[in-house]
Amino acid sequence: MRGALIVDTRTETQRAGAGELPGAVVIDRTRLDWRLDPASDARIAEATGYDIEVVVVCRQGVQLAPCGGEPAPGGSVPGDRH
Repeated sequence: MRGALIVDTRTETQRAGAGELPGAVVIDRTRLDWRLDPASDARIAEATGYDIEVVVVCRQGVQLAPCGGEPAPGGSVPGDRH
């Protein structure tokens, strides 16, 4: 996944306990849809198009169900492209 955008949806407490991910963009899971939508006025700068690869990181994978995928072994969600 070279060049993928890494999005960390873990809470501040979870990140403090498990560690930060260098280079990851922190976005609350409830805001993923509009923060990653290139057509949204509230998008992040990295949301440059619908074809970017996004790797969403959460604590256990339960939060990823609304993202359209099931966690694969190791926690990745194949095809997750908001």
